Amino acid sequence: MKDLPDPSDMLEELADKAISQMDRLAVTSFRTALNEMVDFHRFLIDAHATTNEHGKPDSFARLGDWGSLHADWIREYRRLFERAVDHIGRENDFVEILMYTPLKLLPADARYETPEATATLLDLVNIFVHRLEAWVTRQRSRSSADGSDEGAVGSLAGSDASAYENVVIGFVGAWESTLQHVDHMYKWQKRDLAPDEQWQRFIASWPFLQQHLRNTAYLLAVAVWNEDEIGADYFCGALLRWFRNFEHDLEGEHNLIRSLLSPDVLEHDWPTAKASLAVLLREPVFDEPRPTNTFSAILECVLADTVLVVAGVILGWFMENRQTSDIAPRIVLRLLSDRSDDESSSRAARKVGFRETFLNLVRIYLEGERFAQRGYGAALDGLVNILDSMTERRVIPGRVYTPSTRHERDDLRLPWLCCLAALLPESGEEEAVRTLKVLTEKEDTFPHRDSSLRNLIYDLTQMKAGVASDNRKYLARGVRALHNEANVEERLDRLAATLDHAIIAIEEQRSARLHTRPVDGDKLNAMRLRVERALTEGKGGIDIFGEFRIVRNGSDLPQHRFTVPQVEKGFFTDPVMAQERGNWKEAVTQAVQNYAVRLVWRGFAERSRRVVQAPDEATFLHVLEEEAGPIIQADRQPILLVRSWNDPPWMAEWFSWRRERPGDLQVLRKEGIETGLYVGTVIGVDVYRVDFGEGESLLFPADMLREVKYGADSECRVVAVSFDEDADQQSGNLVFRFSLRTEWTTDDVIVLQYPTASIGEADN
Repeated sequence: MKDLPDPSDMLEELADKAISQMDRLAVTSFRTALNEMVDFHRFLIDAHATTNEHGKPDSFARLGDWGSLHADWIREYRRLFERAVDHIGRENDFVEILMYTPLKLLPADARYETPEATATLLDLVNIFVHRLEAWVTRQRSRSSADGSDEGAVGSLAGSDASAYENVVIGFVGAWESTLQHVDHMYKWQKRDLAPDEQWQRFIASWPFLQQHLRNTAYLLAVAVWNEDEIGADYFCGALLRWFRNFEHDLEGEHNLIRSLLSPDVLEHDWPTAKASLAVLLREPVFDEPRPTNTFSAILECVLADTVLVVAGVILGWFMENRQTSDIAPRIVLRLLSDRSDDESSSRAARKVGFRETFLNLVRIYLEGERFAQRGYGAALDGLVNILDSMTERRVIPGRVYTPSTRHERDDLRLPWLCCLAALLPESGEEEAVRTLKVLTEKEDTFPHRDSSLRNLIYDLTQMKAGVASDNRKYLARGVRALHNEANVEERLDRLAATLDHAIIAIEEQRSARLHTRPVDGDKLNAMRLRVERALTEGKGGIDIFGEFRIVRNGSDLPQHRFTVPQVEKGFFTDPVMAQERGNWKEAVTQAVQNYAVRLVWRGFAERSRRVVQAPDEATFLHVLEEEAGPIIQADRQPILLVRSWNDPPWMAEWFSWRRERPGDLQVLRKEGIETGLYVGTVIGVDVYRVDFGEGESLLFPADMLREVKYGADSECRVVAVSFDEDADQQSGNLVFRFSLRTEWTTDDVIVLQYPTASIGEADN
């Protein structure tokens, strides 16, 4: 039975129909055929729309075999784009009609459509631009083959250049038109909206705007990578004027500290967002955040971040000699000057400058924790990845390769350092440090308070290390490309000093806060509880011994004190002001527990002993059988402590499957014994590695330890903890106090003594 056609098959047939009209150069018929395809595509989107269990818009088209159905559907337009660009210079109408396909597919009210469905439609432009660049490359090749171009990169023949420029102008206009409808799609301007409802509509439009900006950046990166002068010129302008397409729909004036404003505030409702934004107001007494001016400020920040990411990626290509022309640094200079229009524009270029670029980079580095899977920080890393991924070398499927592209913000550190060095003024660079110092005076303005400042110090330190001499030659290429008259060494030295001053300024502020900040009792108590549980739950870390009790009572018990020296005070302040290194809390807990276990073993060492000589293997085995027998007969488990797996030396033979054991010696390994000290079981005796003395093995019953008793206070707490600050009030001693006593049976510990010289002889 023949399978019924699925929606993708139907779209493919409609695409074939549109292509056939292009082949006939029938513009009117092509427009009709394309409209039929677009209408059916729009029908599919609407037909697959649904809502989730929370009543939010969703779509069954998010599902698919290898990818979503949405992605499958937009791929059907690829052949149309390829065929249309083949007609550039002969019939540009096909390209011009296709340019508006994303706009035609957008919903009238995007609030009732899943964000993925709307944002995916914007990816049509990425497919289209690669077809345009492929056409440019073919025309260059033909021009070079004809000898009319002498192989100049980025140059097209006169008629081709004119036709292509017309196409790019129309392409940019169509792309910007999708942005100009955002206020209508999400109903921004509906009257009498409460602030929370207005904010929710801005939140709904955020995925669309973020995707549009990302794709605009992608257009520019593709043009620069292909060294397309015409495309790079217009796409650069489109990126720089991106916000101006709809800024009239928003309230531009705001009093927020932009350098600390994060788009992640869009994850909250308006009351929560408004409360978090209060600390970012420059004049909190006279002003308050509003949805329109807050969203406007966020979009301005996102655009500035995107511009810096694009600048870092494309400048990196030039610095690594991955391009033959200097198109990348020329575009970077334009991005840094914010010159979005052509020379006839009345708007003067606004030079961004060192201070603004430096503070923008601070904001970029403050966004999100490293390796986060969601949030704006992850989106920035994703943007770096997608922009640089087009340069990945071809690979053979199935082989393992080291990636050759950038994947996160940290990979742009050196190109960004070049931008900063090129933008350094002749004097006055300390202005940026003073501004940063003002911002860091109040840690509450940072998303994660002192943790954000610690991360910022780390990033600034990494940037300073990036200016090191090992990178000077690499950095010099980038700096000279941006500022050909610059004294590179002098600028890099000044940049390193500026970064150092910024680090010192933040550290001094943190030290001053730490000096006056008290130790938080709740954090100390949390540490106490961790240690107390480690001492009293389960076996309290006391291995080898069998069943015994751990009790919390008693008085007049021996007092014990364990000190962890040179602990940073910041671990116990609110907020935490120290960087946790690995599992330091577990390490401290383990250290206190080990101390308590040593006290138990100290009590064991004080038990009465009976010494038996065992000068050789046979005697040792005979004594072991004779002394362990009564213990086993009493239904108790005998334990033997040896110094190591080969001390006494015959232990290595007893527990090695490669060597012959004496007679019918019964050896096994029991399951369920968790301690790594367990060696095995021989003639019913469990053997453990514990070093109690040279030339001695100890035999005793496992239930010899009866009780471990901890003294408890009136609130049944067995551990007390204090933090004794040092004179500098930056660190101190973490002191744990508890009382402990052990109770034992009256059994003797049997000491099997053997000559130590035999160990060396056995090894030889």
